[in-house]
Amino acid sequence: MPKSTTVFTPSPAVCEFDQCQAELAAAPLQRRRVLAGAGWLALGGTGLAVLGSGCAGMPGGLSNFEITRDQISKALAGQFPVQRRMMDIFDVSLSLPRLTLNTEKNRLDTEFDVAAVETLFTRKVFRGALGFGSGVRYEPVDHSVRLANVGLNRFAVPGVPEQVATSLQQVARVVAETLLESLSVYRMPQGVARLIDTLGTAPSELKVTSTGVAVAFKQLSA
Repeated sequence: MPKSTTVFTPSPAVCEFDQCQAELAAAPLQRRRVLAGAGWLALGGTGLAVLGSGCAGMPGGLSNFEITRDQISKALAGQFPVQRRMMDIFDVSLSLPRLTLNTEKNRLDTEFDVAAVETLFTRKVFRGALGFGSGVRYEPVDHSVRLANVGLNRFAVPGVPEQVATSLQQVARVVAETLLESLSVYRMPQGVARLIDTLGTAPSELKVTSTGVAVAFKQLSA
């Protein structure tokens, strides 16, 4: 089946998206920053939009959009369960991530089921839950949105002796640093990533809302 091409809403100055992008890519930087017209072009069903109809005219660019809670939850679910040997003592398994949007602190709170097997002596299994909080950041290398500044929020593993609990809390902090820090929770669609590069724009602010993460774009300086 031939690949379909998304076009702008018909107007006297309309041009296909791929043609417009090719012209922008070949033009000087100042012209790359011009995307014109009236109407919205939605890309890939993501809710991300480009203002324009035609390849010249009013200044425009990528509009603000939102990464939904479901998109982030699915990205997290697809990367767990995970099992790791920690501190040469525990075999730790994290599973069933559950996401909460913390709008007051502009953070994502995620709780996991945890199972930790003590490997040196008893082979005893400790089960419970670990909760982590994180910010979000944009990674321009692969156009992804990633967890940042991950910290332990909640340690709930019942029936653990005090000495073991101290060790498990250290394990939880290692989990935050090695498994969750910089974990990707969203990847820009290819068409959007090309536009970011072509138009000289970049996400300037990521804000946690009651329904997801709002992304605002800015124009990069020459």
